[in-house]
Amino acid sequence: MRLQTALQTERLSLRQVQQHDYPFYLSLNQIPQVMHFIEQGRSEQKIAELFAKSLPPWHQQAEQTLQWLIAERETGALVGFFGARLQNPPQGPAEIGYRLHPAMQGHGYAQEAGRAVLRFLFETCGVHKAEAVVTGGNQVSSRLLERLGFRLEGIQRQHYWMGGAWHDDWHYGLLADDPQPG
Repeated sequence: MRLQTALQTERLSLRQVQQHDYPFYLSLNQIPQVMHFIEQGRSEQKIAELFAKSLPPWHQQAEQTLQWLIAERETGALVGFFGARLQNPPQGPAEIGYRLHPAMQGHGYAQEAGRAVLRFLFETCGVHKAEAVVTGGNQVSSRLLERLGFRLEGIQRQHYWMGGAWHDDWHYGLLADDPQPG
């Protein structure tokens, strides 16, 4: 069954990415400040492959990432992307991820988009758990997840090789029936 994936918040509109969104996706994935804790030096070929995987119409049995483009409702200005991938369709858990353009950070957009995505995952899809993995040291992302109600569930020490060094992975989780901030 195909679900309505377009989401609206007070200030934002989220819709599944389309082919014409690629230039913004590419540019965002090439900004060192955005990619610092994700993957440094990602090739344009890999960026294109990742983007292409999110283009087919999404359904709850899909193994692809549902990638939303985030835009300001009032101006249409592009904010960034928010994604969710069901690891064991259809009930999850769902792993989430996000990246915002530096000019759009610090306005509460990631939290606002995150609440809408979590509502979609828990209420519309019936997912029992959302998860996120944060590269050790990414305090901004950790604080966002905690504001969304996530809890640190564990640390995998020196688990991720990036930029010529090993980094810890911080694993966060949020159950559908956990208390969620208003």
